[in-house]
Amino acid sequence: MNRYNIATDSFTRSFKKITKHTYLSENYFISALEGNKRFASPDTFISEDEHFIYPLYIGANTLFNTELPFPPSNVVEFIKKGKGIILFIYVNEGNFYKLNHFTFFSEWVSKLKFKKGNVFLVSSNLNINKPFQKYLAEGKILDNITYRGINYFESVMWNLPNVERTNETSVDQARTRILKNIDYKNTGNKQYYFNSLNRQPRPERIFLVTLLKSFEKISSLCSLSLGPQHIRPDSYKLEDLPIDSSIINDEKDLNAVQNFVSSNFNSIKIKGYTLDNKDLSLAKSDSLNYSFYNNSYISIVVETEIDDRIMFLTEKTFKPIMCYHPFILLGNKHSLKTLKKLGYKTFSKWWDESYDNYDNIYDRVYNAFKEVKKICLLDRSTLSDMIKDMESTLEYNANHYLTNKHSLNNFSFIDKAIEIKKEIKTSIQ
Repeated sequence: MNRYNIATDSFTRSFKKITKHTYLSENYFISALEGNKRFASPDTFISEDEHFIYPLYIGANTLFNTELPFPPSNVVEFIKKGKGIILFIYVNEGNFYKLNHFTFFSEWVSKLKFKKGNVFLVSSNLNINKPFQKYLAEGKILDNITYRGINYFESVMWNLPNVERTNETSVDQARTRILKNIDYKNTGNKQYYFNSLNRQPRPERIFLVTLLKSFEKISSLCSLSLGPQHIRPDSYKLEDLPIDSSIINDEKDLNAVQNFVSSNFNSIKIKGYTLDNKDLSLAKSDSLNYSFYNNSYISIVVETEIDDRIMFLTEKTFKPIMCYHPFILLGNKHSLKTLKKLGYKTFSKWWDESYDNYDNIYDRVYNAFKEVKKICLLDRSTLSDMIKDMESTLEYNANHYLTNKHSLNNFSFIDKAIEIKKEIKTSIQ
């Protein structure tokens, strides 16, 4: 087992203060790095000629509004010799994909005259290398940083605090805790066909809610929170929503949605559909309300990011999985395909999941809505039987979430960097 030397000093401590929520990246990195960890100043490791990791934690993309400071010169020179790495860690958001994000760091690396292999950046955008390769091929950035995408919200068990994936007893206790609160085998006594928990009123979520609410046969536990002091300025622009035939290609659906919007849109904007608290400043991402899953058959999840340069799966996706709940997932294109690559099973046996393949988020939403309508036309007995038929899939997904070891590979590149350093040191001797 490797020993990891983690260097901390006044620079790493001051860097954490540049953005909020850096503790999320820090806590995750320290817990996910498997092996013996030694913390000391860079000066200590330099004097011992020991390879070290110099972690710089990022908590929000407000970092791009600042000027990135330079580390101490002795740290820079030691890392240039291949005896350490700088590791930027930004894992609690997936919004790293724009050209200015890459140039921001690439130019910093160039100014310090680092080589490829000196600097790494870890992000929760699983697709981070897709825009990187595009910008590189276009000659817009240099190939001087190694980027890694990781699945933070799957790895940290966001809604099960103090659970250690590598500890079987801890995992078993988490499973017991869930099953005390979730009666997933009781499929005959649920009030709602769907739950759709949309706290932040983003445009695609507003579009989904207007579709759901316009279809009178939907029995949906549906939220769309608000609070004038917290609403995003671009949230309720009706003219930006495709309430027309460009997306809604069924005339009955289009008439129903237009009629609903004409009578209810202002009311939605003012009142929303609140299931817990209207105040968006109260974070709910790390809380788990089991009643939403016990009272509904299927979850409709609208993820945080929708751009196809991003693949970002958050607690929104993993909550229904851990609660033995089937789901329709609306996020980045091919979100379902990504889940399958991660070893999960989805629900193409029971409904059409081709909505996941559309380029436009509104096409994805509307085509998923078509499947929702079909399900809502089922009587409760038939729907109950369908959910029972999924039981093994739901059990598999929940167990895979609890027991997978994906997180063990998230920082494996560090091992390679350490081995390269050892080879350099041996050849010199």
